[in-house]
Amino acid sequence: MTKKSRKIPAIVALLVCLGFVSIRAEATIVVPLTLEQMQTRSNVIARAIVLDSASQWDRSEKHIFTFTRLKILETYKGDNAVGEVIRVRTLGGEVGEVGMAVAGTAKFQPSEEVVIFGRIDRYDSANFQIVGMSQGKFSVKNNPNGDAVVTADFSGLAFASTSEGKVTHIQEKHSSPTRSIRLSDLKSRLTEPQPQPAKAQPEAPPRPKDNDQ
Repeated sequence: MTKKSRKIPAIVALLVCLGFVSIRAEATIVVPLTLEQMQTRSNVIARAIVLDSASQWDRSEKHIFTFTRLKILETYKGDNAVGEVIRVRTLGGEVGEVGMAVAGTAKFQPSEEVVIFGRIDRYDSANFQIVGMSQGKFSVKNNPNGDAVVTADFSGLAFASTSEGKVTHIQEKHSSPTRSIRLSDLKSRLTEPQPQPAKAQPEAPPRPKDNDQ
């Protein structure tokens, strides 16, 4: 039997701590995020190994979600201990003969080593969601020199420029289809002290007028 495919609506607005996200038939439009911005939005940042994934319908049977279990190898932010198993929920997947594909969603392979930027799922606090779609999921591999390198795949994403909360430009293809950085450099950036907002100085008490006693 041929596997059927169910597409989501052409334009769907999603407010997922990014300010602006919408989904087109061929690409998901997102606001580009720096590592530091993703760090701020994350409840957990960790290096982990993928154990397995399973997909299921939601209660309305209108959307398919995939749940991926990951075993923590190293934690850079959050209270999740080494060896702990966490679960990530992503939109899309396959149930029986029906498949739902969402461009730009982070995808995981069994036994894949990854670094994830995750935020607590607002619909179910037992799960995490990846920050910034696939921007917040990095694959870990060794380069020819033996250095561990992490790479994020931007396939299926289009990046929006914004000004004063309004979209001013959409770049259909990112100048670089991937973002790569050495794992050691990533860890250094994540452990750098974050700038703290300046504390407001207390206002000086008003001076008494000459006729005040």
